[in-house]
Amino acid sequence: MKRNLQVTFDLHEAGVAMMKQNLLRRNPTATDAERQELLRAWLQDSPLLGVPFEELDKPPQVEK
Repeated sequence: MKRNLQVTFDLHEAGVAMMKQNLLRRNPTATDAERQELLRAWLQDSPLLGVPFEELDKPPQVEK
C-alpha cells in the first residue's frame, strides 16, 4: 500500500510538472506569477475522476 501511495504522489508531481511546461509553452509572455495563478486555477478546477469538485461533497443521489 505504501508503494501505491508513493506512485500516486510521483504521478501527481509529474502531472504538475508537465502542466507547468504546458503553461509556459501556451503563455510565453506571462510572468511567473501569472503562470503560477494559471496552475493554481488548473489544479483547483480539474475534475477528479470525471466528478467536478463542487459535486464531491454532496451526498450521492439514489435513483428510485
